Parts: sequence; structure tokens; C-alpha cells
Amino acid sequence: MRDTLTLEPEQVRKILRAVAAWMHGQDQRARAKRDELLEPVREVLERERVADMSADRFLRLVRDDGGLLTGYGVDVYGFMHLGFQEYLTARWLRGLGLDKPAELWGLAKRFEDSWWQEVILLMLAQRNPPVFEPFMRALAKRPELASWADTEMMDLCFTETAVKSATPFVEVLMKSEAGLGEQQVGAAKVLRRKMPEEFARLEGVLAEHPAAEVRAWWSSLQGSGTAGDAEVIVHEKAGIELVRIPAGSFLMGTAVGGLDRERPQHEVTLEAFYMARTPVTNAEYGRYLAANPDVVKPDVWGDRRYNQPEQPVVGVSWDEAKAYCDWAGLLLPTEAQW
Repeated sequence: MRDTLTLEPEQVRKILRAVAAWMHGQDQRARAKRDELLEPVREVLERERVADMSADRFLRLVRDDGGLLTGYGVDVYGFMHLGFQEYLTARWLRGLGLDKPAELWGLAKRFEDSWWQEVILLMLAQRNPPVFEPFMRALAKRPELASWADTEMMDLCFTETAVKSATPFVEVLMKSEAGLGEQQVGAAKVLRRKMPEEFARLEGVLAEHPAAEVRAWWSSLQGSGTAGDAEVIVHEKAGIELVRIPAGSFLMGTAVGGLDRERPQHEVTLEAFYMARTPVTNAEYGRYLAANPDVVKPDVWGDRRYNQPEQPVVGVSWDEAKAYCDWAGLLLPTEAQW
């Protein structure tokens, strides 16, 4: 009678995630000897209380079944593609980070390590629940954050993540302990580039911040005309001029006798925010297309009547506009902001 795997599918997945995470953490290895993998397999089997399956037998059966984890010779194992190893490692780290957020500290140290960057992006792309906040909270504790804030990797994190949040960066900025100045400058840089509306709400905090490093950085922005309280700032990635809209209240909707769909009239209060001075132009949208060659161009992109650089881009759906904003680190305006 042929020996077969008798584990539940989720148990098999948990073991493969543990194996992938172990291999990925071993100095850029994509293959390992059987004896090396016994311990990570055994740990999951014990945690899952599987009494009728040994680690050695599991590895043999997985290899013979020709699944994701395959044999290279008699005693050498590896995943069929590095992408499988990266994805499974990301799943493992996501689960670990949700249960024990402190474990993400080690991953945050590897933010600029190319071997780990795809793993980080795959981890952030997962949802229900997302791990963006705990990972960024760990990242925000790193003194290197100030130099990482302007990197392509940080841009990709905000592009690929399932859910964005300003909370980890605001938390760091609000701390009053000494010695956090560099991290706090980094947090402010991230908010300024990726979440300008949140950045605008912190103007007073930055101007009076207890950390000298933050106050100096803020002063340098004021001197260059790009501070958070400026009437106009230029969004670095998108190249778009954003105009500051001050905080205030107004009546939204129509009074009795007006359109039913716009009633009841009610007061809305908005925090200060930034809005683009003009609709997105073809030149500005062209930056997005150049950075994302797989994105489909608007139908009229080649029509000279509509494709001049300073003309507003047309033929873009709501989903395409949202994808552009996600890439740029911006948001479509709400009805109240309009």
C-alpha cells in the first residue's frame, strides 16, 4: 500500500511556510539538506499535535508527491521557484508579526536587503488582517528611517500594501523621549511624501517639536518654501502642485425643497488638507505610465486633440484614477473635499 500524506491541507501549508522561512533566513539559500529541515518541520508537527507523522517521513512524502517542495538528489530539498519560497516566507512572517509584533524588528533591519525586499512587499500585500501597522511600527523604531523615507522601497511598500495607515509614524512623532530625533525626522519625511494630508495636520507639532532634529528639518523646509504650512507644495513623486485648503466648516447638502438625494443639509468640518491645483495632466499621468509599463494607456492617448502635455488626461476610469493615486501616494478627494 502506497504511503501518503494524511495531514490536513492547512497543516501542510504551515509546515511549508516554516521550511521556507528557515531556508530564506539562511544566508540567501534556496536549497537545504534533509537533516537541516528536520527541526523546523518537527516544531510545526509538535505544535499541531501530529503524533502519526515524523519530520523525516513528511519530507520524503512531500518530495515524492512532487509538490512545491521538491528533491534535488537524495537528501537535498528546495522549492520549485524562489517566488514560492518568498511567498511562503511572507505568509509565515505575517502570522508571526500579528501574534508577536516584536518579531518584526528583525525583518525591519533588512529593509534595504534585496534578498528580503520581495518578502516584505508580499507580506504587506496580504489582508484580513493586514500587517502594515505592526511592520511600519517596527520600521519607525529604526534610526535608519530618515534615510529610508525617500527610497524606492518605501514607495513600493505604500504601493503594494493592502491597507495604508499613518498611525505608526504619528505615534513616533508624538513621543517626547530624548534620542528619537532621527526616527522622528524619518517619520515626518514618510508622512510628507506618502500621506500629505496627515502631514498637514501636524504642522503645529513639527514647528514646536521637542526634538532639535525635527525642528531643524522643519525650519529647512520653511526656508525652501516646501513646508507643511506653505500655500503650495510640490509632490515629489507625481510632480504635482498641491494647494493647501485650510480647515473649516460648511453646510453640505440642500435645504428642504431641494433635491432629495442631497438632503438633509448638515454641517461638515474638515481638517486642513492639500488638493491638486489642476486636474492631472497628460505629462503627469505619463510619469505613472512610464513607471508602470503594464498599465493600459487611455484610448485617446495617441490622439493629438487630447494628448498635449498640459491638457488634463481624459479617458481614465475611476479604478484607473485610484490606481494612479495609489502609485503616487495620494487620495482621490472625498465628496466633502470637493
